[in-house]
Amino acid sequence: MNHRYRRRALIAAPLLLVLAACTRESPPPPLRIAVNVWPGYDTLWLAEQLGFTAAEGVAVRILTTDGLGASRRLLKLGEADLIGGTLVELIASSAYDGCAPRAISLLNVSLGPDVILARPGINGVAELRGRRVGIEPGTSDLLLLAAALRAHGLAPDDIREVPLSHPAKLAALRAGEVDAVCTYPPEAEETVRATGARRIFSSADAPGAIIDVLIADAATVRARGRELAALLRANQRALDTLRTDPAARRLFARRGGVTEEELARQLAGLELPRLSSQPARFGPGGTVRLATEGAIRALRDYGALTRDIPAAELLEPAVLREALNPR
Repeated sequence: MNHRYRRRALIAAPLLLVLAACTRESPPPPLRIAVNVWPGYDTLWLAEQLGFTAAEGVAVRILTTDGLGASRRLLKLGEADLIGGTLVELIASSAYDGCAPRAISLLNVSLGPDVILARPGINGVAELRGRRVGIEPGTSDLLLLAAALRAHGLAPDDIREVPLSHPAKLAALRAGEVDAVCTYPPEAEETVRATGARRIFSSADAPGAIIDVLIADAATVRARGRELAALLRANQRALDTLRTDPAARRLFARRGGVTEEELARQLAGLELPRLSSQPARFGPGGTVRLATEGAIRALRDYGALTRDIPAAELLEPAVLREALNPR
């Protein structure tokens, strides 16, 4: 080989390596999942911690927020790809945030953890007439409060709603700025311990009204459907492990800042549905569809929604089907 050819070969070799690197597909960015600390959402965190998301071939980044409103804002700003939220976040994101949100999975059904706590001396919902009730605007607090007032013959104007972020409710109740708050674990347990508050209503008194779903923008569903399906499979693995592995339950309890006994009580108040049961729930007459229709009606009745939204428009079961029958 003459020197000129060898020199060209030495130049060409690294050039080929650069070209190969440029043509190699870059891995997709992690799915950014915004969730506040809540046992109904924390299985997504557990799936990442235990390596199940990586095993399913999907990279995720958990963004821990201080409440449902904060999670919704991240979705609105495009800083999160998915959020854990209630039907209020789903509906409000569609109506007011310029988003096209889609519920892709049912994360949990509340069977008691969502509560209205009242200061000592108030013993029932009927005694809230004329009182100050702290709620986080634009969240499921409204659905819980609406169900409680309806069940006891009260109208929205019969109480004084006080807007509070979720983390601010305990301090407001302790300071006497409100007479009752809508809240949920783990803050609910802390509020009871710190103030002696009494539970006067819970989601057990309004079965099916409070559910949590995994929400993605429609564009994310179209572009990253297989990754979303892999995430749902990883979440199911976390659920299965949580039920059988004491070490996973200890890790889960630390995430929520509660004891294992407190965690057991929280989980007893939640249905964490299996993937296989969910496609039917999203269809006509299914529990997710019915709950969504009921939430839309409640928000309209209470003036929090000014236009009707078809429930089916907000639900996307295709990701569930992909998760159960991967191509």
